[in-house]
Amino acid sequence: MCRKKKTLLDGLGFDPYLGYFHGVDYGRASLAADLMEEFRAPLADRLVLNFVNNRIFKPDDFYANPQDNSVVFKQAALKRYFAEYETMINHVFIHPDTGQNTTLRKSIRIQAENLASTIQDNRPYTQFMLKV
Repeated sequence: MCRKKKTLLDGLGFDPYLGYFHGVDYGRASLAADLMEEFRAPLADRLVLNFVNNRIFKPDDFYANPQDNSVVFKQAALKRYFAEYETMINHVFIHPDTGQNTTLRKSIRIQAENLASTIQDNRPYTQFMLKV
């Protein structure tokens, strides 16, 4: 999820590794992580709740990696995960600020552009809030 946000931020003139809330950590795009915090509830939390409530994944969709004790999706389950993610991020809704049809994917870009305007034009920054 963060790779595209990193590229978007880089294209807007930001250093995606220097964040405001997430500290500098080797290999972490901290500013991309900062930007995604606003989308935790409308995207990440809703996605996980959808998985749980609809019983999309079962225990046999995962395997334990004995090398590092991690639990990982099996290939077929990973494909279902990405299909659900794409459905959610491309779901059309009315943007709370513009009143126009949009998606979460487009809203992330709007917020990145708002951050750029805040810094360049000394405008106040408005957090993205989607009422669910």
